[in-house]
Amino acid sequence: LWEFAALYGFILLGVGLPSLATTIIKRIIGRGRPEHFDAVGTLSFRWNISDWSYQSFPSGHSTTAFALAAVLGFLAPRWVVLALAFATAIALSRITLGVHYPSDVIGGMLMGLIGAYAVRVFFARRRWLFEFTPKGTIRLRPMWALQRYLSLKRRRTARAPQPDRP
Repeated sequence: LWEFAALYGFILLGVGLPSLATTIIKRIIGRGRPEHFDAVGTLSFRWNISDWSYQSFPSGHSTTAFALAAVLGFLAPRWVVLALAFATAIALSRITLGVHYPSDVIGGMLMGLIGAYAVRVFFARRRWLFEFTPKGTIRLRPMWALQRYLSLKRRRTARAPQPDRP
């Protein structure tokens, strides 16, 4: 149960915290989207809470995509290249659609990657899911109970849920 909680907690916080921070920051900064370029230029800032057209920097889609790519890379390193390719495609689509400037996307990318890395360091300091090696690097801790459960599940010998218990 602790291994499941640590795994799902890391995924939730690794993606959710950078995305939440981006949502707050973009409302404080209030940078105008490219649709306002002709009227006010690239450096148009207006602090607001509800006008989405002045919530361009940093890109929320880019933040979420790169945070998810980093989280997947930390959990399954063999998937990091594919995950980063998808995140890059999402980020480039925001520019292509004309809803963000390149600097918005780069800011979102940095927020996502740095935020996910910070959550991983937080977890490693507490030895939740990750740990520091003697060389100072961070590695994924072995999850024996989770691996055993999944192997039993594949063999269909894991306990079935009991109907009288939630």
